[in-house]
Amino acid sequence: MSIKIDKSKIKDFPIRMECSSCSDPLVLVAARIDEGFNEPSRARIEFISDTPNIDLDDLMGRGISLTAKVPDGADRLESGARERKHVGICVNARFVGTYDGACHYWAEIRPRMWFLSLNKDCRIFQDKTAPDIIKEVLQDYGVTFDERLSESYRSRVICVQYRETDLAFIHRLMEEEGIHYFFEYDGDEKMVLHDDSAAHTPVPADDTIRFLELNDPSRRDLEHFFEWYIDHAATTGKYTQTDYNFEKPKADLETFRSLPKGKHDLKEREIYDYPGHYRETSDGEFYSKVRMEERAIHYRTWRGTGLVSNIEVGKVFKVSKHEVTGEGEEFVVRSATHLFQLNERELNTLEISHFPSGSVRAEIDFNDPYQVRVLAIPKQEKFRPAPVTPWPEIAGCHTAVVTGPSGEEIYTDKYGRIRIQFHWDRLGKMDEKSTCWVRCMMPWTGKKWGMIGIPRMGQEVVVQFEEGDPDRPLVIGMLYNADTMPPYELPANMTQTGIKSRSTKEGSNQNFNELRFEDKKGEEEVYFHAEKNYNQVVENDATIKIGFDDMDKGDLTQEIYHDKTEEVGNDLKVKIGYGDGGKSPGDMTHEVYNDRTETIGNNFKTTVQKGDHENTVKKGNMKNTVSMGNFEETISMGNHTTKVSLGKTEHEAMQSIELKVGANSIKIDQSGVTIKGIMVKIEAQAMAQTNAPMVKINGSGMVMIQGGLVKIN
Repeated sequence: MSIKIDKSKIKDFPIRMECSSCSDPLVLVAARIDEGFNEPSRARIEFISDTPNIDLDDLMGRGISLTAKVPDGADRLESGARERKHVGICVNARFVGTYDGACHYWAEIRPRMWFLSLNKDCRIFQDKTAPDIIKEVLQDYGVTFDERLSESYRSRVICVQYRETDLAFIHRLMEEEGIHYFFEYDGDEKMVLHDDSAAHTPVPADDTIRFLELNDPSRRDLEHFFEWYIDHAATTGKYTQTDYNFEKPKADLETFRSLPKGKHDLKEREIYDYPGHYRETSDGEFYSKVRMEERAIHYRTWRGTGLVSNIEVGKVFKVSKHEVTGEGEEFVVRSATHLFQLNERELNTLEISHFPSGSVRAEIDFNDPYQVRVLAIPKQEKFRPAPVTPWPEIAGCHTAVVTGPSGEEIYTDKYGRIRIQFHWDRLGKMDEKSTCWVRCMMPWTGKKWGMIGIPRMGQEVVVQFEEGDPDRPLVIGMLYNADTMPPYELPANMTQTGIKSRSTKEGSNQNFNELRFEDKKGEEEVYFHAEKNYNQVVENDATIKIGFDDMDKGDLTQEIYHDKTEEVGNDLKVKIGYGDGGKSPGDMTHEVYNDRTETIGNNFKTTVQKGDHENTVKKGNMKNTVSMGNFEETISMGNHTTKVSLGKTEHEAMQSIELKVGANSIKIDQSGVTIKGIMVKIEAQAMAQTNAPMVKINGSGMVMIQGGLVKIN
């Protein structure tokens, strides 16, 4: 037989629950509320109803408020007693069973921010501080929060949430920056962001809590602690860390903070860590301070248990009448567990005496209607949350697409860094804001020397992460895909290796520079293509040998559409063929379609070792001019013939012209013509005539004049 709950009887119960979506009367039997710094509060409640078929789906996601009226100065709960509230959202509920005619239910209540644990995401934040990112995430869930931060926080170039719940992500940021949070329940739930224990405010009402022994007869009449003790723990005394900044590669980024606690000899033991997740020394100093303060807080903690209704996480209180605690010493509530239950009188009213095993009420081992268990720290100690949230480590490689601004094909900075978008980034716009600048690995780097090749927009790159840190991506290579295929058709050209670029901007597959190697046996080739200009600089010697290894023909062909200019600073020597012992005579042919001009600064010498030297002008003139100096022709063996088929030949000299054969000569100079010879013979086929104002003929031996008719004057 089921019970019938009378609403008029339960309205004055010391603990009660309210749910706007519930029409049936619900009686809160017991509750346990766990709350603390940097953890969403959790309330587990047990309630009964006279209805066995409550639609639990109506409870899910609904707001539930818990109220406890706690006595102050009396052992009976009165309507005017102090009330303590807790609000949250139902995230779990179940029907446990029926006992003593009452339907027992169990439910779990969480703050709104707990729902951040149900969402996992991959996204990138840029140029924002950690508090800015945290607030942005909280606002997406409609979480009411109050920012009470006093520190200055660095702007993060990139901050990646990778396969983390939103809750784990903001927890990780808070732990790194030393930010803690807690909740205040002043009617509604409010999350408070904090970074300075000294700024915490006192608990409501009286901030001094009595300490009373368990056997003190007045204990049940007053709010008090009946347990209050201190825990001491050995802690690290020094925290040192370092990191690396490629923009300041020689900078020493090592920072440390010392905060030894205790009197023992090992209090200055050191933690040394790398990397510190920072690029500037000032940031490293801040993070070393945060990590050291986080460890130092464990040196001395206080624990208390009692009947204290105004204890709230994040609030300050004092303890009086305790032999260990100093008078006026202040403490901050770091965590608290609140336990509520109906007493025997209310249960008798409901005629309930049995409860299911494993219920919340079964966990309560005291008779008081309310009890709190507290973990506290000295107010003067700055609380920093421990880095317990795992940092997402990205093992292996990712691939991404190179991005940049519209209208560009290559987008980089002075370090050769690029912008990319990961395939998991659903918020990126495939532009220059998809990520921060990402460094690219090159095969060889030096100081103003090495190799460089900037990945271009639209290409797929391989990305790895320093120490697995998603905030530190590195491009380590590139990949072909269906949109960016290899330059050579495969597998048909699998023996080809090469580098082929693309002219930019708006280059086509016809605009490229290329260096290609063909390794197919018998068809080996090195191919070079310059889309426009080709410049080759050799600061010492350059040697090109063609055909020598296999002694084949080894031809070299050069075709130049326009001009060719050669400048030789010293000597130019061209050797063609192998000469007397050679296997090839080696001819040289020059064919010039139009003009040929040669200008020689000093000497010009042509030697034909064997064979003919022939100059032929088929049409036009041939002219040899010596502006200053001599013109000499020497024929050691052979003849010299000058033949003018049509026209004339003319020799002119300013001083003299002389022809010699042995002792015989003909000389023409400014004074006349002199003919000398062993014998001079003048023979004319028709007539020989000599005219002069005076003619003189001398014969030292004899003068003979002979003719058919000789006439003298």
